[in-house]
This record gives sequence, C-alpha cells and structure tokens, in this order.
Amino acid sequence: VAHFKWKTILVLLVVLGFNFRVSALEEIYIDGPPTILITNVMIYDGT
Repeated sequence: VAHFKWKTILVLLVVLGFNFRVSALEEIYIDGPPTILITNVMIYDGT
C-alpha cells in the first residue's frame, strides 16, 4: 500500500510540474510582461 501511495504522489508531482512548466512557457513566449515579473521576483529573491 505504501509503494502505491508513493507512486501516486510521484505521478501527481510529475503532472503538476509539467503543467506548471507548460503554463510558465506559454506566459513567457506568448505574453512577454510575465518575463519582467519573473526577473523582478528573481532579483527580489536574490537580495
């Protein structure tokens, strides 16, 4: 049962990560302003 739980968790993480990457790429390549937002967030995190 524990092995099955780990498998489902891994699958969910992979699916969520893939969806997040796809949406991020769409925002970057289609819109443009989100890239400025992302860089601002990165600079803010860096300080």
